[in-house]
Amino acid sequence: MRKIKVVVCDDHQVVLEGLRLILEKTDAIEVADVFQDPKALVSFLNQAPTPPDVVIIDAHLGNNENGLDIRNQVPNAKLYKWVLFSSYVDKYLAFQAEKFGFYACLSKEVPARVLTSVLLNTNHDQFVCYPEIPSDEKLKRRMEIVYESIQSLTKRESEVLQVLLSGVSSKECANRMHISVYTFETHKKNIFRKLEINSSNELMRIAIDFNIK
Repeated sequence: MRKIKVVVCDDHQVVLEGLRLILEKTDAIEVADVFQDPKALVSFLNQAPTPPDVVIIDAHLGNNENGLDIRNQVPNAKLYKWVLFSSYVDKYLAFQAEKFGFYACLSKEVPARVLTSVLLNTNHDQFVCYPEIPSDEKLKRRMEIVYESIQSLTKRESEVLQVLLSGVSSKECANRMHISVYTFETHKKNIFRKLEINSSNELMRIAIDFNIK
């Protein structure tokens, strides 16, 4: 039987070593390589003569990089089964993982037997989350609206959003962007309208939940 080839990317060496030990105990799994640097992973995936079957990648890498974005840097990403690995898994991370084309979103507290069973599962149509998060269609629709709204922001609105997240006053935000307070407030109102929110606190919550920097 052909072994499942797996590559792992995590910015903590101890995690890489631990995953290698766990996976290599399973006869049906082969660890092709491990990476601390996501750029090295992208280069490997773009050049590997024999591509791996599965890519396990940390949700939160160093230098403000994350596994969700790294997947988008791989032109042939759909060739692989992607697994998002995180210290903390909640409904927002799981939503984004499924939205970005990941096969699974797993907590780093996942039991070894569950991890290996996920990797060996050939049913790619069923998204897997551990711990399991109950389905909430109303919440999922709300997250879908927020996600689509973030994507619909203009370049200028995205710039205003970044300054807003610094937490300073509108006057200071306007000064930083070299625009009038009136113009800044107009952009701010448009952002709030698109995201269907009414306060900066709600905006901060969305920024945390959707990993907006």
